[in-house]
Amino acid sequence: MNAKKGRYPILLSPIDLGSVRIANRVAMAPMGNCLNDARGFVTPDLITYLEERAKGGVGLIFSPFAAVSPGHPSFGAYCDEMIDGLRKLASRIRAHGAALYLQIAHMGANHPGDPMGPTGMETRFYHEGKPRTMTYDDIDTTIAQFTDAAHRAKISGFSGVELHGGLAYLVGSFCSPYLNRRQDEYGGLEGGLHYVERIIAAIRDRCGEFPLGFKMNGHEHVEGGLDDAMAKRIATTVESFGVDFLHVVAASSSATRCEFCGVSTTYRTTHHLARGVMASRIKEQVEIPVITDGGILDPAEAEDLLSRGWADVVSVGRALIADPNWIKYAARGDAYRPCVRCNVCHTRQTKEKKPVRCSVNPLAGRERLSMEPAAKSLEVVVIGGGPAGMQAALTASQRGHAVRLYERDPWLGGKMRQASRPSFKRPLRAYLEYLTRELEASSVMIELERAIGASDLVALGFDAVILATGSRPIEPDIPGLTDAETIYAADLLENPTCVGASERVLILGANKVGCEVAWFIREETGRPPTLIDVRPFEELLVDEYARDRVDLLCALREMGIPVLCGRTPVAARSGALLFKREAGGEEAVDFDKIVIATGARAEDSLAKALQNWGEKKNVVSVGDCVEPRTIFYALQEGFSATYSLGTE
Repeated sequence: MNAKKGRYPILLSPIDLGSVRIANRVAMAPMGNCLNDARGFVTPDLITYLEERAKGGVGLIFSPFAAVSPGHPSFGAYCDEMIDGLRKLASRIRAHGAALYLQIAHMGANHPGDPMGPTGMETRFYHEGKPRTMTYDDIDTTIAQFTDAAHRAKISGFSGVELHGGLAYLVGSFCSPYLNRRQDEYGGLEGGLHYVERIIAAIRDRCGEFPLGFKMNGHEHVEGGLDDAMAKRIATTVESFGVDFLHVVAASSSATRCEFCGVSTTYRTTHHLARGVMASRIKEQVEIPVITDGGILDPAEAEDLLSRGWADVVSVGRALIADPNWIKYAARGDAYRPCVRCNVCHTRQTKEKKPVRCSVNPLAGRERLSMEPAAKSLEVVVIGGGPAGMQAALTASQRGHAVRLYERDPWLGGKMRQASRPSFKRPLRAYLEYLTRELEASSVMIELERAIGASDLVALGFDAVILATGSRPIEPDIPGLTDAETIYAADLLENPTCVGASERVLILGANKVGCEVAWFIREETGRPPTLIDVRPFEELLVDEYARDRVDLLCALREMGIPVLCGRTPVAARSGALLFKREAGGEEAVDFDKIVIATGARAEDSLAKALQNWGEKKNVVSVGDCVEPRTIFYALQEGFSATYSLGTE
């Protein structure tokens, strides 16, 4: 990697994890990606996906969660038949100078086929109901399974292994005083450490001095769970067992707001600092290297954590999905594609069981797609300069087509421009700036303040047209509303000065847009607006990423923003909005201004005008003009619409 070490002197310096020299302090986090086959075997897509990150300059790559027994819905290392694929993976990764560690793990009580744990109990940490209590034979069997998996890693050419002892998976549950309520020699924290000691001793006996790390909880978000003193006890004890490093995480749930949640949300802009503090408490107790994580998006954030002495290595996840060359480009001073913390990648893996994809990187999980010029160069017209149109134009240009993009506004970005205005949406703002720079540096001809109608397309001349005309807001049908002072949410975000500090503001619609606008107004004016929604509170934001939902609703409560649910607007009159309450009766809420955030509908008038067009042309609609959705769908559809052009 042609890096300027002076830019990040600690981050780009080498470190030894056991007998392995790691080229820099950046580790790719052990994230599931669903690129393995149905049995958990290595596939070409999995190899290429991880290989791109090795090419991008990371010093260490952790494999996804590698199951040590069959039946897990994950990557695996549970039988010798898997060794051939593991060897191919290790060879390809290490050829680029990156170390590769196999993370060996067992889901324990969350195993879908045979949920088992140290104690049979129900808890929000477990997703499969009440597991069975493990027998001594179960304990001995799992120790052998961990040992066999570690040996497979060694003979396959991996650099080392990481024993997953965190979260609420099997080993982590044994180390939890909350989850482990056994009354035998494996009970409680001391008994759980005895289980860990047996696993580590068995691996050492089988694999010798093969590098071995331990992933551990630094905290559990539950009464009676792991506290700081217990975490320190685990760290020093496991160090005495002879491991080479500790990787500090936290057991958390998406049902409640957690101080050290596992995957940082859209709204946690400094979560890496909280996780860094947690790791620092462990580092103070041990001599071996400590790894921290926590939603690190910027190499400067990573350098800061290391310079504080809180950890020795940073584990980076979503930023490396967004751009495999994250550290290489940053080290050279080049622009990298920023992650926006949308957590599509995590949702697809944990809930939908679908291959990894990324809102900002359309090649994530599809690295084998070629971005070489298409067989035939075409004339492509893109109508609309929002995220879908920008991505469509950029992809078409990269594929060698002649592209013209027309946008009716004086700027690019569409709704992404307004959505990125709040302070807590800084990553989205960074991505818009990145995408704009990439597009302006491309061969795309961009014409702003140019509205295009169906008749204009005849004169333009083209082989394909991409319609990315976006959406328009829905205005609720409320008597008297047209006489009130109203503003659409997007317009307010564009011009926050239109709301004064002394004004009483009502926001119609407590969806994600409405809630974020409420937060924005509170920050801008210092005065909390009032959110109104026809739905009951428990139905708000249910389609959002679970941790985002919890964090956003908690933030509104902490800022003193009222959320009035179960209210159906009846009429606006004399500076008051009249509602029917779901619980019965009516009420009126005074206001000076109403913000409309009641959703959007597709702006598909141009698409409809072209339905009966005489000439047979390649016309594709993408993004919100198909159906208003998230940036993920806009960019994926924009990419797909132009990627295949010229290949037929």
